[in-house]
Amino acid sequence: MGFVSVAVAPLTQLMFPPTPLVHITLDIALQVIRSLKDNNQDLLSRTYVSQSTYLRFIRGYANEQDYMNAVHKHFREYLQWRIENRVDELSATPQPRKEEFVRTWPHGLHGISKDQHIVYIDRPAKVNPSTFSQMFSFAEYERIHIQTMELLCDAKDRLAVKLGRHNYKHVVIMDLDGFTMSHFSKKFYEPIKRLVNIDQSKYPETLHKMFIVNYPFLFKAVWTIVSPWIDPITKSRIEFCKVKELLQYIDADQLPSDLGGTRTYTDENPCFVTPFQSGGEYDSIFANLLEGRRQILIEHGIARQGPNGELLFRDEKGEFNVPDAPPAQLQAAAAEALSVDAKEDDVDPALLAAVHELKIDGGATPVPDTGLASPVILDHGLTATEAATSAGDVSATTNPNPEAGTDQPTANATNQ
Repeated sequence: MGFVSVAVAPLTQLMFPPTPLVHITLDIALQVIRSLKDNNQDLLSRTYVSQSTYLRFIRGYANEQDYMNAVHKHFREYLQWRIENRVDELSATPQPRKEEFVRTWPHGLHGISKDQHIVYIDRPAKVNPSTFSQMFSFAEYERIHIQTMELLCDAKDRLAVKLGRHNYKHVVIMDLDGFTMSHFSKKFYEPIKRLVNIDQSKYPETLHKMFIVNYPFLFKAVWTIVSPWIDPITKSRIEFCKVKELLQYIDADQLPSDLGGTRTYTDENPCFVTPFQSGGEYDSIFANLLEGRRQILIEHGIARQGPNGELLFRDEKGEFNVPDAPPAQLQAAAAEALSVDAKEDDVDPALLAAVHELKIDGGATPVPDTGLASPVILDHGLTATEAATSAGDVSATTNPNPEAGTDQPTANATNQ
């Protein structure tokens, strides 16, 4: 994965944070799910869609003026994207250089938060942009990123089964230790914008909370420029904090020692190269995710196991065969190599100006050190009846706190 994006807010939302136009009651959720299935049968037979995916799309577009049409439009585009890019095949296929990539850009799943969300740690500032550009093409980065998102969704589905309630969001720890001017390079972050678009349009409503730690003075310039454009709801989920404050929300045995935890490793990045194991009750959630994805695709009829153990996928004629080439769009991108130059003349002018302003007179707005004063809202795991009752009547068209309540507004409404 190596990068966690945040939604960008339209201009009309900058001064007036949006409130959901639709309360997602149980009846509405059921209606939307039935409609999505009825209107997309031609595509749903060709790709895997989990129960949690329906819930994310139902909630993710509750702020749209034309709610039903927006959900249908984005959901169908999502299905077409999966089929055109053969995401099912990608998600279940070992990526040859994934371990090397993860050691270069440390990131991965690491434990469970106190309020029972999977923790994902990302360390983008550990990347040497020049070295990274020489080692990996964008196509490799894109494939690893998409596979990581798919397996993260599977891990959250496993956790939901264990908890007995839907739980499709995760907690991110963004560790910015080592952040430098080289990470401002347009040639470094421009390719990432493509992944931002993938995350926002294809994996909506997945972030529960983001904790940004070890952020240097330099990063305040970035935040000054970026923060006004972040979707207000997403922005409300981001906290700047000190490493020691992570323990308020994540137990020490779920964190590596350099982030205030008790997990120690002899290898530099083993917690991301191998599945997280703490000897606790949640270890099975992180084990054998790739093999688990293979079984999911077989059970849902998306793939079959060949005579030599390989996965067979449908070809254009609908027959199961061994895939003969990478997805066309990803294959076309394979020739693109990330090219990074850390010189100031390659840095976005607005960011560069903010950096110099901070260096000279500190005039830019500082990043607030909140100290995690705002509590994280828990997912309470309501039953279907409780969820419908707590959501209220759909005629009430505003909700001042869209995050209050539960991650599973439809409870067990889906029967995929």
